[in-house]
Amino acid sequence: MDDQSFPERRRKERVAADIGLDCRIPAQPSKARILDLSHEGCRIELGATQHAERGATILLDIPNGDRVKGQVMWVRRREAGVRFSRQLASPTAVFLGIEEPVETQVVVTPAAEEQGGLLHHWFRRISKIF
Repeated sequence: MDDQSFPERRRKERVAADIGLDCRIPAQPSKARILDLSHEGCRIELGATQHAERGATILLDIPNGDRVKGQVMWVRRREAGVRFSRQLASPTAVFLGIEEPVETQVVVTPAAEEQGGLLHHWFRRISKIF
Protein backbone atom coordinates (compact mmCIF):
# COMPACT_ATOMS: atom_id res chain seq x y z
CA MET A 1 0.00 0.00 0.00
CA ASP A 2 1.22 3.48 -0.72
CA ASP A 3 0.94 6.44 1.62
CA GLN A 4 -1.80 8.01 -0.52
CA SER A 5 -4.24 5.31 0.59
CA PHE A 6 -4.01 6.70 4.14
CA PRO A 7 -5.26 10.32 4.20
CA GLU A 8 -3.52 12.63 6.69
CA ARG A 9 -5.79 13.18 9.70
CA ARG A 10 -3.40 14.57 12.28
CA ARG A 11 -4.34 17.78 14.00
CA LYS A 12 -0.78 18.59 15.09
CA GLU A 13 2.52 18.29 13.24
CA ARG A 14 4.75 15.47 14.41
CA VAL A 15 8.44 15.88 15.30
CA ALA A 16 11.02 13.23 14.36
CA ALA A 17 12.40 11.32 17.33
CA ASP A 18 14.44 8.28 18.28
CA ILE A 19 13.49 7.43 21.87
CA GLY A 20 13.73 3.94 23.34
CA LEU A 21 11.13 2.95 25.92
CA ASP A 22 9.14 0.10 27.39
CA CYS A 23 5.56 -0.46 26.31
CA ARG A 24 2.68 -2.79 27.10
CA ILE A 25 0.11 -3.93 24.54
CA PRO A 26 -2.26 -4.75 26.39
CA ALA A 27 -0.22 -6.34 29.17
CA GLN A 28 2.76 -7.83 27.35
CA PRO A 29 5.89 -5.83 28.21
CA SER A 30 8.22 -5.11 25.30
CA LYS A 31 10.83 -2.66 24.08
CA ALA A 32 9.80 -0.05 21.49
CA ARG A 33 11.11 3.14 19.88
CA ILE A 34 9.25 6.39 19.29
CA LEU A 35 9.96 7.43 15.70
CA ASP A 36 7.94 10.65 15.66
CA LEU A 37 5.52 12.34 18.04
CA SER A 38 3.27 15.26 18.86
CA HIS A 39 1.32 16.26 21.97
CA GLU A 40 -1.53 14.00 20.84
CA GLY A 41 0.15 10.87 19.46
CA CYS A 42 3.20 9.11 18.09
CA ARG A 43 4.51 6.51 15.67
CA ILE A 44 6.38 3.66 17.31
CA GLU A 45 8.51 0.80 16.11
CA LEU A 46 7.63 -2.35 18.02
CA GLY A 47 10.11 -4.92 19.26
CA ALA A 48 10.69 -8.03 17.14
CA THR A 49 8.42 -10.20 19.31
CA GLN A 50 5.71 -7.59 19.95
CA HIS A 51 2.40 -7.67 18.11
CA ALA A 52 -0.26 -4.93 18.09
CA GLU A 53 -3.78 -4.82 16.76
CA ARG A 54 -5.75 -1.77 15.69
CA GLY A 55 -7.88 -0.54 18.59
CA ALA A 56 -5.68 -2.09 21.30
CA THR A 57 -4.83 -0.14 24.43
CA ILE A 58 -1.13 0.64 24.82
CA LEU A 59 0.88 1.95 27.78
CA LEU A 60 4.14 3.75 27.04
CA ASP A 61 6.64 4.06 29.90
CA ILE A 62 8.44 7.33 29.10
CA PRO A 63 12.07 7.38 30.34
CA ASN A 64 11.31 10.36 32.65
CA GLY A 65 8.98 8.12 34.71
CA ASP A 66 5.69 9.23 33.17
CA ARG A 67 3.29 6.60 31.81
CA VAL A 68 1.19 7.54 28.78
CA LYS A 69 -1.91 5.59 27.82
CA GLY A 70 -3.08 5.47 24.22
CA GLN A 71 -4.89 3.55 21.53
CA VAL A 72 -3.32 1.85 18.52
CA MET A 73 -4.85 3.54 15.45
CA TRP A 74 -3.02 1.63 12.69
CA VAL A 75 -0.39 -1.09 12.29
CA ARG A 76 2.02 -1.63 9.37
CA ARG A 77 4.61 -4.38 9.78
CA ARG A 78 6.48 -3.48 12.99
CA GLU A 79 5.24 0.15 13.17
CA ALA A 80 2.10 1.42 14.86
CA GLY A 81 0.36 4.78 15.16
CA VAL A 82 -0.76 5.69 18.67
CA ARG A 83 -3.28 8.34 19.72
CA PHE A 84 -2.76 9.37 23.34
CA SER A 85 -5.76 9.23 25.69
CA ARG A 86 -4.87 12.74 26.87
CA GLN A 87 -2.53 15.41 25.62
CA LEU A 88 1.04 15.07 26.92
CA ALA A 89 1.72 16.91 30.16
CA SER A 90 4.08 19.85 29.72
CA PRO A 91 7.01 18.33 31.69
CA THR A 92 6.81 15.16 29.57
CA ALA A 93 6.61 17.19 26.35
CA VAL A 94 9.69 19.17 27.43
CA PHE A 95 11.54 15.94 28.30
CA LEU A 96 10.69 14.46 24.86
CA GLY A 97 11.85 17.64 23.11
CA ILE A 98 8.57 18.80 21.56
CA GLU A 99 8.04 21.75 23.88
CA GLU A 100 10.37 24.45 25.16
CA PRO A 101 10.78 24.72 28.93
CA VAL A 102 9.03 27.61 30.59
CA GLU A 103 11.52 30.04 32.04
CA THR A 104 10.79 30.97 35.64
CA GLN A 105 12.24 33.95 37.38
CA VAL A 106 12.59 34.42 41.14
CA VAL A 107 12.26 38.01 42.27
CA VAL A 108 13.58 38.98 45.69
CA THR A 109 11.69 41.91 47.15
CA PRO A 110 13.51 44.39 49.39
CA ALA A 111 10.80 44.06 52.08
CA ALA A 112 11.51 40.34 52.49
CA GLU A 113 15.25 40.93 52.78
CA GLU A 114 14.80 43.64 55.45
CA GLN A 115 12.79 41.33 57.70
CA GLY A 116 15.36 38.53 57.90
CA GLY A 117 15.47 37.16 54.39
CA LEU A 118 13.20 34.99 52.32
CA LEU A 119 13.35 32.01 54.67
CA HIS A 120 12.07 34.10 57.56
CA HIS A 121 9.38 35.61 55.31
CA TRP A 122 8.10 32.21 54.16
CA PHE A 123 8.30 30.74 57.65
CA ARG A 124 6.02 33.54 58.88
CA ARG A 125 3.60 32.96 55.99
CA ILE A 126 3.44 29.20 56.55
CA SER A 127 3.03 29.46 60.31
CA LYS A 128 0.56 32.37 59.88
CA ILE A 129 2.53 34.66 62.21
CA PHE A 130 2.20 38.27 61.14
